[in-house]
Amino acid sequence: MTISSLCHRPWRSNCTIFMSSAFLVTTSSALLFGLAPPHTLPPVADLPSASGIPAHEERLLHIRDIRDRSGMRRHAWNLFSSVTADTHIDQPSNELKLPVWMTWWTLGETMGTKDEPLIFRPNDEKSNTEFIRTKTGGGPISGVRFNNIAYSHIRDERLYAMERFVSLKAQFDTDGTPTEQRRISDFDRGAIATKSAWFLVAEKNSNVVYKNEYEKYTLMPVWNGPDDTTNEGGPKYTPGRWKSKVLVDETGMDDNIGHRIKDANGIERLVVSIKRFYRWEICSERMLSAVNKAIGDPNRQAKKGDQIVLVGLHIASKEIPDWIWTTVWWHPDAFLGEFRKSPSQFLNDRPPQVARDITWSNYLLDTAFDMETPRELDNSPNACFNPWLEANVPDSVGSNCMSCHQKAAWPANRTIMARHRIKIEDDDKYFSNRVRTDYIFAFQSAKPVF
Repeated sequence: MTISSLCHRPWRSNCTIFMSSAFLVTTSSALLFGLAPPHTLPPVADLPSASGIPAHEERLLHIRDIRDRSGMRRHAWNLFSSVTADTHIDQPSNELKLPVWMTWWTLGETMGTKDEPLIFRPNDEKSNTEFIRTKTGGGPISGVRFNNIAYSHIRDERLYAMERFVSLKAQFDTDGTPTEQRRISDFDRGAIATKSAWFLVAEKNSNVVYKNEYEKYTLMPVWNGPDDTTNEGGPKYTPGRWKSKVLVDETGMDDNIGHRIKDANGIERLVVSIKRFYRWEICSERMLSAVNKAIGDPNRQAKKGDQIVLVGLHIASKEIPDWIWTTVWWHPDAFLGEFRKSPSQFLNDRPPQVARDITWSNYLLDTAFDMETPRELDNSPNACFNPWLEANVPDSVGSNCMSCHQKAAWPANRTIMARHRIKIEDDDKYFSNRVRTDYIFAFQSAKPVF
């Protein structure tokens, strides 16, 4: 069965689906191979052997301690290149190949409340979908995935079960465990967790004659810093308030770099081809339902034929005790220095294999090995955040992934101060009645098993 019977664009007709029904992005990519037999793991791709990840801890700590910004960035770019490497598995909704990270375990599969490894249940609506809702204000939908090392740790330690945390906390309380020791077992080196952000691009009917040229495209916000936002349209700094925008050509035909047209307000906007994004087309009812549930806005619903494009990706890799934090976001400056503020520092040290790739060359990158250093130009602590995933969180613009995630603990604290960019001591009273979860927030979704 060719994908052309599901996703009808001619330039995608070379893709083949490996099942008799549509591929479901809401579950692991093992659906490509049908249902796995009981008690076996669906195929989940590892990083390319040549990636060298996890790298030697001593070397990574050294480049952190000497504040070798270029060395840190080279490592982060290598990590990004590795998690986005092709698996040579045809992606069933277009001409792309599945990248490594999209074969990994979803949050729903990882945190499913069963004591045996979860094999997906494509007809079980209780199994969580790939997508989760973010804040309001024009924000994206999001998804969390874990590689095999991270997944196995969570399943083996039963960290998906609320009872496990209740038991740990009770034991720590009974034993009078010092605050700095109230924690789960650390993840093994090589564990990786990702969080993605996706923006909806509407399908345009090629047979319709549009009154205005801009109607053929989808208007998408672009982050150009806090000064490039409006005072209307939702919480501060959410994508709906970003002034800079591009027009996305959903057909993929317009890749005339530098082409601009006026939008509905008469403002000239850059037109970009959808081929400049990693993307999925919504081909199945299950995926459509998952996307619309995550959007959560009856006035902004997807339909079959629409696409979701990757606009942001967090990558946390357990290579040093505090993890390494890498984040990327889509921006036209990645391939075209067109905007008012050219964030060239986010392209520094980019390797040639990324720069040449029509898909992955369109993303800027930042990384953090430490909560405070290297310090910013104004001597403030190190900042590393993703505008699509954090700009809508109070005080998160200019925050640091690591200084936020150091507060990960159970039970959750819903009043985390993201802007707090310094290290909290292990015996801080913040942790005195909690169980620390090795920088991972996913355990807030732990559910009762019995």
